[in-house]
Amino acid sequence: MAKKTNDATYDYSCFMVLAYEYGENKIKDSEKKIKAKLKYNKLGAYDEARVNKLRELKEELSKEIQLQNRSVYFKKSANEFCDMEDFNYKKMADDLSKKYSTIDRKEVDSIVGTAVHLFHCR
Repeated sequence: MAKKTNDATYDYSCFMVLAYEYGENKIKDSEKKIKAKLKYNKLGAYDEARVNKLRELKEELSKEIQLQNRSVYFKKSANEFCDMEDFNYKKMADDLSKKYSTIDRKEVDSIVGTAVHLFHCR
């Protein structure tokens, strides 16, 4: 039987909670969920500064993706329906990894791809 591995990372786990956070009243709820997720996956202690940086990244991604065809990263694909390829998410990840240098590059790639899927394709 194959050994089960835990692919969860601190930043991605936090982002997945923050991605569904809307409004000021949800911040406390998100904090509880993040703490529980970090504890469950044994990813370390809650770091408010780190989570706030991820929240800032989430807000920036959400605003940029919601611009749709006005976004500098938008490049409409040939598909009839919305698609991941509608955005140049690799360039977006490059630019954001420079701005958010405290977040690992691989994490930024994963977060940007997930954000395009959540905020554009769904």
